[in-house]
Amino acid sequence: MDWFRHLKIAPKLLAAFGAVILLILVLAFSAYRAINSLNAVTAEISERWMVELSTAQDLKATLAEYRLQTFRLVLRTSEEARQAAKGDIENTKLTFEDLLATLEASARDDKAREGLAQVRKDWSEYTANTDEVISAYEMGFTDEALDMFLAENRQKYEGVAEDIASMVNAGLTGSTAAREAACMFRPDQHGRV
Repeated sequence: MDWFRHLKIAPKLLAAFGAVILLILVLAFSAYRAINSLNAVTAEISERWMVELSTAQDLKATLAEYRLQTFRLVLRTSEEARQAAKGDIENTKLTFEDLLATLEASARDDKAREGLAQVRKDWSEYTANTDEVISAYEMGFTDEALDMFLAENRQKYEGVAEDIASMVNAGLTGSTAAREAACMFRPDQHGRV
């Protein structure tokens, strides 16, 4: 180390500036890698999880709307209100089918596909049961139709709702894992949104 003391000031300054530039390059490279990784995680959250969660929430809302429109049919109302409810039911049913097809097209793994297949199966059973309730009402069995709506039809509805809730929970788990992966780059920001 004695040789370093005997150097002139110019080589010492060059060595110091060289060390600083080397540190800056290492820091820039590590920051670049961290930003790219963070960008990938952010893209996964925004392009996958948020879209899937939003669509699943829309599916849940459409299911509730379908139930409400069906209830309008089994109430003792005017024929115009019943016809309007029938039209709304068909539109809501188509919306549900479209949202479900969107989720099925974007399913990325077998678990998601199985969950969506269960939703579709339970949805088919629910709509078939709803058709039976409507048919019973239209044949004049109003009290029986209301009883069917409040008992068996409600159970079918709750089955579909539980399937959708499971999908939403799985989406929340996935988005939380992606968020935690993003937080590893800034440990001081863990838990902050």
